Amino acid sequence: DKIISTLDDIDMAELVKRQSVMRVHNNEFTDLMQEFFVAVKDLSRYFGDNKDLVANRWLFQYLTQVLDKKTLAAFASAEITEWPEKISLNLNLSSVFSKEFVEFAKNFLKPAQQIIVEVQMMDILNNLNLYHEVKDILHKGGHKLLLDAVSPSALRMLNLKTLQPDMVKLFWEPLLEYEAFDEKLKAIIDTIGRENFVLAKCDSDKALKWGVSYGITAFQGPFMDDIEVAVVRSRCPSAGACTAQQCLKRRRLLSGTVKAGCAHPEVLEDLL
Repeated sequence: DKIISTLDDIDMAELVKRQSVMRVHNNEFTDLMQEFFVAVKDLSRYFGDNKDLVANRWLFQYLTQVLDKKTLAAFASAEITEWPEKISLNLNLSSVFSKEFVEFAKNFLKPAQQIIVEVQMMDILNNLNLYHEVKDILHKGGHKLLLDAVSPSALRMLNLKTLQPDMVKLFWEPLLEYEAFDEKLKAIIDTIGRENFVLAKCDSDKALKWGVSYGITAFQGPFMDDIEVAVVRSRCPSAGACTAQQCLKRRRLLSGTVKAGCAHPEVLEDLL
């Protein structure tokens, strides 16, 4: 309760970050969508080393339900001029029913924009009926639901024909490059369409090669961040005045003094 009450004194717009999911087609990279989230390590700075926010899973889930509302409210003060057509949000299933989500979808989004709600598998298993209800609500609003943080081994055990998510986010694991091609995994991916999969946590070109071998064309992670920043810096007339790391940090923020340090915000915000 003390931690949650402290959130009222924190400018969440300075904590919310974004990360692009990039589509690869004909050796060209384009922004498919941008994910907006609050990193726990950033939030933990406000509470010192004696507070482990993830030590208790159920308390942490309760905290994330409050964070969901704070994150959605933070968009009103965001200093971003170029918004993507698809906005991805990490949310609890119950947060879709909050007034903050309803107001965000109704008042913040432009007609051409779409929300991709990313939900954890554990949240779905805790209440399967709620999952289907949330999915129906999102579809009625023209939005989508994505299964988040799924490992290839977990994907092999899921029944996607029953769950029927709109999208799935697979997490790359470096050991995957040493595995033989798995026809069963490819068939599972084909169940909802390869174009509906995102391979996340990509840290090298090996991840891209693995994903492409299974027909995946959308990627997210540090390697994609480096490519995105390289393209942005190639367009910036003052690229030499800052480092790639500074550019990436500014591009990922919604607002704040760090973001304001960019000499060419119109280039920084440019979508690929």
